[in-house]
Amino acid sequence: MPKKSHHTDKKPEVIRLRAELRLGMKEIRLRTGVPQSTLHHWLKDHPLTEQEQRDVIVKAPRYVAPKKALNSEGRTPLKIADDISTSRLGAAAECFVKGRLNLLNLTVVECTADGDVVDVYVRRDGGQRVAFIQVRVTQKPENKAGLPYISLRRYRKGRSNNFNKGDFHFLAGYCRENDSAYVFSFDEVKDKVNTVTIREEARETWEPLIEWLERQDALLEQLEAA
Repeated sequence: MPKKSHHTDKKPEVIRLRAELRLGMKEIRLRTGVPQSTLHHWLKDHPLTEQEQRDVIVKAPRYVAPKKALNSEGRTPLKIADDISTSRLGAAAECFVKGRLNLLNLTVVECTADGDVVDVYVRRDGGQRVAFIQVRVTQKPENKAGLPYISLRRYRKGRSNNFNKGDFHFLAGYCRENDSAYVFSFDEVKDKVNTVTIREEARETWEPLIEWLERQDALLEQLEAA
């Protein structure tokens, strides 16, 4: 059950921006100041169409604070080599996610255990409970139509198998088309077999991870105090 938001008075405006202007979640957050985790609950019954979500990803609208341009052309789009290897792109995706976590003031825990299948371990600064994050690179459908997706299968010793409960708490899919991460909890994808299609509501949605860590640390403190 989501916590009651102190932004409740802004809910009518949030719904209007989605229903009338068909804005993506990030743009609504920038206009209203309502956290993305709250918008996720308010807008569940007002989704964008698949075409609208595709347009949001292609356009990747970002607010840029007024400042002196670096050059006459403004910002230079991110360039990714066409022949980049899968392993190098995966490593870049992990670095991207770790950068996001550091900016959220979370602590990335390094682990060098042999055979470890978790990509990123993270905890709150000073916290004890650790969240497991599986990092993937999104893929385009073979027919190039539709939204990118994240594979839910892994390959170990030449065999393909699904993730199981306990393998990760959150899944982060790095999308190179708009240089963003799409974040899903294990519960959101546990009933899917092979893939999960990205959606605007999951874009850079790190609040559920932070809330999960806060809850887990609070439960641990209660157990230790008992």
